[in-house]
Amino acid sequence: MEPKISKNQFKKAGKILAKKQKDIASEKVEKSEALLATWRKMHIPLLDLFEEHFEKIKKRTLNKKKNRVYYTAQRLKRRESIIKKLRRESTTQLTTIQDIAGFRIICPNLKELNHLKEILEAKKEVNGLILKRTVDYIYDKQKPSGYKSIHLIYSHELANGTELLLEVQIRTELQHIWATTRPCCINLTN
Repeated sequence: MEPKISKNQFKKAGKILAKKQKDIASEKVEKSEALLATWRKMHIPLLDLFEEHFEKIKKRTLNKKKNRVYYTAQRLKRRESIIKKLRRESTTQLTTIQDIAGFRIICPNLKELNHLKEILEAKKEVNGLILKRTVDYIYDKQKPSGYKSIHLIYSHELANGTELLLEVQIRTELQHIWATTRPCCINLTN
């Protein structure tokens, strides 16, 4: 069941949380924290919808090749990370953060990643999720850090017109090792 909260209420909560807490009345902060928790929970069904879709793809297409393992993980962005992002990027609104819900697929190699990308991009709508765009950090938008991944951004519209976003990341095992090891190394050296 969808909460009877407007998109504008979530936007306002994000603006309050983006400010320094000492400048705002504590009851406003508490209400905004509660709205943030609700916003995060509203994204859980998107993860389930995409997982159902991916399991079908695996059964129909990907598992026909022997010794091919696709690891998956899903998460809701942590409260602290959302608030940090709102404070760091002043134009970002809570309702436009595309990775509140994140689903990651780790492919055995680049050939399998490209094949999976083609399959996912071929179907623009699935289980109420609509593919909005693909961001390619492997070939098109290479990052100086060496980070490589394909991000597919899906949207899901609720009955009240509120749009929720899901970010699906696909990367190879080697790209995943790089993406997870690099921040650890930076933390150790700083």
